[in-house]
Amino acid sequence: MSPKRGDGTRPVSGTGGVRQICITETRALARPGLASDCELCPSPGRLWHDRCTCQMSDRTSDVTELQLNEDEYRLFCLLPDNGCAAGNGSLRSSVGWSKTRYSRAQVGLVDKHLALRGVGRGGTLRRATVPDLHPDQKTKKVTIPGPVSEASLYAPLLTTLRADWSENRGLHVLATEETAFGGGRLTGGRWSRPDLVAVGLRRFELVPAHFELVTFEVKTVDHINVLAVYEALSHSRSATHAYAIFHVPDVLALTKEDEITAVMSAAAEHGIGVITFDDPLNFETWDEKLPAERLQSDPLRMNTFLQEQLSVQGQLDVAETTKSVNPDLG
Repeated sequence: MSPKRGDGTRPVSGTGGVRQICITETRALARPGLASDCELCPSPGRLWHDRCTCQMSDRTSDVTELQLNEDEYRLFCLLPDNGCAAGNGSLRSSVGWSKTRYSRAQVGLVDKHLALRGVGRGGTLRRATVPDLHPDQKTKKVTIPGPVSEASLYAPLLTTLRADWSENRGLHVLATEETAFGGGRLTGGRWSRPDLVAVGLRRFELVPAHFELVTFEVKTVDHINVLAVYEALSHSRSATHAYAIFHVPDVLALTKEDEITAVMSAAAEHGIGVITFDDPLNFETWDEKLPAERLQSDPLRMNTFLQEQLSVQGQLDVAETTKSVNPDLG
């Protein structure tokens, strides 16, 4: 069964003859090694995009219909995002694929109307730029994110954790911080610290608020494996809930389905939660596939954990609320 998105829809394969326009949305970084037959492209370098948006006309049924396999995704990300063409030889050399494997990925992109073949030595490939034949109709968009680093996800994830995620959970946030690098603090070792931490009070209508210390182990789409579960498990002893959270672009949802299922199986054995997301800033793309179980961690261990992991300001914010809830501690 296809993975479920945060809005309840399920992506399906196939494009249905969609006409698309690719446009650059964010910065492009120079990346050497690929030749281009276009004078507008930097030589000997080329462009490596961070994110591109394909606009599809209203005749399409659902933007999540577009699905790529890993090779198609990787090849698409190598194509210049300004519409210029790159040689097939240099493209294939850059990824180190056999001719058969490269041809399969190339055909996949062409069949899905994401790329066009061109003339030149060995042939060329470029992103499709088909004119929109219905400019007066409201268009839908599907986002194809390029490769991102894990660290670049921390800030936008924290933004969503502080807002939509905490609101949806009923959590009054006291502190949310990136703890992956730890700065100069002694945190007890790499696996003893999560990537992100959210601390707050979860409120209910009829029962007292519960203190929650939630940890997150963040992984990019090319690191979806059970190792994330065991990393989350290593610091779960000092938390009330622990999650492994994975960046899964919508266009790779079906391709990564088996890997996510394997992760969920391992996570379920240890009470670790699993979340996937397409856009770290858009909570509607977040999918809590497996809720984290509440852990009965020792309060002293949690206190020590917060002292080691949180910044001084974060500790002060938590302490202020803790004292107001327990005035005898003041």
